[in-house]
Amino acid sequence: PDPNAPRRGVIAVGADHPAIAPADVLCAASLLDDADVSIGPAEDGGFWALGATVDIREALRAVPLGTGDALAALERAVRSSGFSVRRGPTLWDIDTAKDLRRWRKEMHRGQRE
Repeated sequence: PDPNAPRRGVIAVGADHPAIAPADVLCAASLLDDADVSIGPAEDGGFWALGATVDIREALRAVPLGTGDALAALERAVRSSGFSVRRGPTLWDIDTAKDLRRWRKEMHRGQRE
């Protein structure tokens, strides 16, 4: 393979925060230029985006998805598989009624934290 060719990968974005900006996704994608895996951390210890240029299916099996430990477990599993990781911007997502109220308030103000 040509070492100067662009790296190809995939990015999965969580559906539980409807205000993720295109710039956030582009940032997560750009991190794959020099890392095997990019992660968009969520404030609650999870993650809102996951990108990879390598097969991380085995590493994902060790991740307790939907928990406050998901981000840390994912980073550990990916690194222990020998892959490099970079983090994107930390965002928040909607998992609880309190999160939904926060989203409504932010959208009413026309802002995004």
